Amino acid sequence: MGKIYQCECEIVSRDGKGMAQLNFLVNGQPLNPRRDLVNHSPTGMEFGYGGSGPAQLALAILADYTGDDELAVALHQDFKWAFIAPLERPSPFEPGTLWVIHGSEIREWLDKAKQETATAS
Repeated sequence: MGKIYQCECEIVSRDGKGMAQLNFLVNGQPLNPRRDLVNHSPTGMEFGYGGSGPAQLALAILADYTGDDELAVALHQDFKWAFIAPLERPSPFEPGTLWVIHGSEIREWLDKAKQETATAS
């Protein structure tokens, strides 16, 4: 079975208010944000725009998928713009699955990125 990355939203109660809690998962398990590689966002992973939280998520996904920390660091900003920044951010957040990225989509993107890098050299 290939890897599946997803964001699940749950509404939790904080100080009497319902707050959205985003859970980033790989095959149903928590995704390691990999701050040991680059600490873009001490406040956590995000999506739907081009900031530091989405960069952290892109790094985490690529590092997990490839198992190659050096490659993940080298390509995560491009991956952020291709996959993470365009993801729709609902307003307001509703409970459930917000998005899913399949490993096959990442593999296809990586193959194209490597081909473009080789052609540019």
